Parts: sequence; structure tokens; C-alpha cells
Amino acid sequence: MTTDARTHAAAVAFPARAAGLSAVRAPHLVSALAAVALVAAALVAGVAAARAEEQRWVYSVASLLFEEKNEGAALQQAAFQQPDLLPLYGSSELEHGEQFNASRLFSTFPTGFDVFMVGKAGTTCITHLERLAAVGPELRDKKVVISFTPSELLSDELNQEDYAGNFSPLQAGALVFSTDLSFELRRQAAKRMLDYPKPLEQDRLLAFAVRALADDSALSHVLYQAALPLGKLEQLVYSLQDHWAVISYFREHGKHSPEQNPSVREPSPLDWSALESEAEQQQVKKVRAQPNPFSFAPNFWHRFAEHVLRERNAYTDEGFIRDLEQSRGWTNFELLLRLLKERGARPLVLTPPLSAPFWDFAGVSPAARQVYYQRLRVLSARYEVPILAFPEHEGDRYFVEDRGSHPSAKGWVYYDQVIDAFYHDRPLPAVTP
Repeated sequence: MTTDARTHAAAVAFPARAAGLSAVRAPHLVSALAAVALVAAALVAGVAAARAEEQRWVYSVASLLFEEKNEGAALQQAAFQQPDLLPLYGSSELEHGEQFNASRLFSTFPTGFDVFMVGKAGTTCITHLERLAAVGPELRDKKVVISFTPSELLSDELNQEDYAGNFSPLQAGALVFSTDLSFELRRQAAKRMLDYPKPLEQDRLLAFAVRALADDSALSHVLYQAALPLGKLEQLVYSLQDHWAVISYFREHGKHSPEQNPSVREPSPLDWSALESEAEQQQVKKVRAQPNPFSFAPNFWHRFAEHVLRERNAYTDEGFIRDLEQSRGWTNFELLLRLLKERGARPLVLTPPLSAPFWDFAGVSPAARQVYYQRLRVLSARYEVPILAFPEHEGDRYFVEDRGSHPSAKGWVYYDQVIDAFYHDRPLPAVTP
């Protein structure tokens, strides 16, 4: 008699024993499945409750800049879901402009929307790339404004501290372990991330995947594919931690109560000419308090005057163009544009003009500076993205307020006017003419 036959015979001859064995095993299996189901249901319910809370608070934190907002994904995703919030990603320029900064000018929904600010000093396009990768499918068909200063594109310097200070394993992992972004985009991004190796030490799995992804060998490709499931699981854990961190922030900062129905106010057009005049007068008054050859802001001039004055004829056209061409900031910027295109977003890019008074003083001619604007024009056409650099305002002494071309109060009024037109689907000024 075969083994199967003996087993069948035993079951027939001793039905009670067979039933008993089933009774012993089945409860353990059922209990395990029930426990898994309960945990899954609790997680789903918890995430749903967190998202509802985030939706309640998202308007109240639109103008605030804090870690849980900048380095997470939950609040940014919530912002993209609101029809009357326009996400604005930037860097240190988000802290300039005083009352004319978009976060203040639009905070009362004067024309029917507010901006949702994301970023802090030291943020570059590679960080914007990771942050927007973490937003995920919420980007499709959504408007978003990207702001940065020219310094990122003018030299090949890599500020490791700035990148590390803005690094988020959740956001970087969302890019590296994505399966809806093209493999080539992820591979090129991984190569750039390896130029900033220190933050990767926080997460061994992420570091392993980045190195495997950046390597072109067949073995590395296999290793990366093997790491993907673990990466997806890790992203789930990070996402749950993100929701918890946001809810904890709300509880700890109760003074910022959730704002209810903020956009019910009756919108009306802003008087842009009056705002521009007011902002310029404010800037002129500030500069008169501490005059300088470039009309830079007093606080900047007080700290850096000696350094700036030493830059007289410190550059040549050839050196300026060489630095421009060698800067890997252009790679970061183009990767960001590629991600926005793949995700189907509707972006607007804003960057202030170079300061003609300073760059003339430093030895760089208007013709050489046009090379910078021309590269922006090329990328604007290639990715069909409006990129406004306001070159016609190069000679306006009150548009930027320091060597780094951070927009002044007047510069922010121009930003605001373009942002307002963008939100309302009105024609934009000529793109980097």
C-alpha cells in the first residue's frame, strides 16, 4: 500500500482522530489571520484618521516652515488636494520680502487662494526632486511653483551641510524605491545622491539601493530589484511615522488652531502697481539707512561688505561661463524638470535675475550673463515649463537685496503677480525673454 493510500485509510478508519488534528491546527491559523486582519484594519483606520486631521490643519500651517512639514510627505500631499492652496517650494528666499512675501500677501485669500510654503535655507533642486517624488501621484494635473536662486547654477560647489540639513530618508526613499518613475530618472538621481554620501549613512537599506541603482552592471541591477520589496516595506513604516509626527506636532502646537473654511472670503483683484510702488519705497528707505554701491539690504551689507568689495574684477567672462557649464546644479535642475514631466504636474519655475550692478563690478559682462539666461530658455522649451528669471530687471537696484540675488520686497511683488496669474490661468509674462 502506498503512503497516500495508508494516509487515506487512516483518515477513513479513524475519522475522529483526523478531525481532532484539524481542530488543533485550525484555531491557531484562524487566530493568526484574525490578528493580522485586526492590525491591518487598525492601521487603515489610523491612517484615515490622520489624513482627516491633516486636512483640517493644512490651511493653518500653510505659511509655517517646520521639520515635519518640510521633511515629510503627509502635509504636502494634503496641500495638493486642496483646490485653493498652491504649493510653493523654495529655499532661503522664502524668508525674504517681509509683508510682500507670498505667504503673507496671499494669507487672507485676497484673490481666492493661498500659497503652501515648503523649504528652508540650503534647499537645492536635488532636495526639491526628492520632496516632490514623495508627494507621489498627487502631483498629476496639479499646479506647483518652484523657486530657487541663481547661485545653485553658477558654480560647481557642493554644500554637503546644506544637503544633509534638508535630507529626509522618507523623501529620498520615495524616489529611489519608486516604481512609477522611469528607471533612467531614478538611476541618474541615485548618481547625484552619491555625491552627497553622508546622509545615506542614516539608512543602510537606502544606501545599498542607491549604490546598486547608480551602478550600470547587471549584478547591481539584480541587487536593486531584490532590495525593492524591502524598500517598499520601509517606505510604509516611514509613512506611518510621518503621519504620527504630524499629529504630534499639531498636539504640541495647539496655538495654531485648525482654520475653518478659509476661502469663503470674497476675492478681489490686487492693485499691483500700488503694491510695487509701496515695496520699492520701503526698499529705498532701507538702503538709505546704509548706502552701498549695489543698493543691497543693510543687514546683508553690514555683514558682508568687506567680502563683496574684494570681488572687484575677481571674475572674467571666460571663467564665469566655464563655471556655469561645469556646474552640476544644472543636472539637479533638469532631473527635477524630468520628474515633474513624468508625474504630469503643471509647474511654474521662478528665479530672480542676476544683479547687474554687482556682476559688472565683479567683471562679468551682460553678454556673458546672457549665457545663463539662454540655458534657462533651452530647458523651458525642452520640458515645456514656464521659467521666469526676470532678466529685464537685472539693472533694477531694488529687485534683489544681496549678492545671492534673493528677491527683495519689490522682487516678491513681481513674484506674487506671476503666481497669482498662474493660479488663475491668466497669461504669464514672456518666459525669460
